[in-house]
Amino acid sequence: MNNNQVRFYNKSWFMWAMLILFAPLGAYLLWKNKRYTLTARLILTFVFSSIFLFAIIPSNNKNTPNNISQNENTIDEYSQKRPANPGSPTAPTLQPDNQTKKTSLESVKVVRIVDGDTLEVSLSNGSTEKVRLIGVNTPESTTRHEPYGSEASEFTKNSLTGKTIYLEKDVSDRDRYGRLLRIIWLEDPGTINETSIRSKMFNAILVLKGYAQASTYPPM
Repeated sequence: MNNNQVRFYNKSWFMWAMLILFAPLGAYLLWKNKRYTLTARLILTFVFSSIFLFAIIPSNNKNTPNNISQNENTIDEYSQKRPANPGSPTAPTLQPDNQTKKTSLESVKVVRIVDGDTLEVSLSNGSTEKVRLIGVNTPESTTRHEPYGSEASEFTKNSLTGKTIYLEKDVSDRDRYGRLLRIIWLEDPGTINETSIRSKMFNAILVLKGYAQASTYPPM
């Protein structure tokens, strides 16, 4: 056998195939092959390693506004049941149209939006409280930035800033951070049924429009 014969794994076509299909092995062969300059090897290693990592890391796109149909089903499930001992926060109950209930609401004014599911309000006694919407969870946009977190925050800001809203207390009063846990109504619905929930309950609107996911937590 001719020792000068180039083995298949030293050939350029095999090295490029490995770079595309399996970056670590391809990078090893690239560095073993001396026909490329040091600069070229560094650049090629960086580019193909980035492509490889991008391909194997799963996408975190679950909170996009394209989840409307899935969230519609989640909203419908609210009318079926509510956890017996909900914790912090809890899912709002949706009532079928043939069932209604009256509720006690507190009128407040929105002074600041923290993120998509948290805001500050001014109470009738002049004090300011931070409110966490119960039963929903939007992507983070404050301490860390998650996909569509800014869009959810912007939607809440455009919908609620400076407006008078109505808070409905659920089972739990506050979470472990001291925030009020509330259902938010854009206007007093009078009696509550599925139609009023879909059009006036802001918690449900966030889910229906794809800016939030329904979320329940175990009791604290």
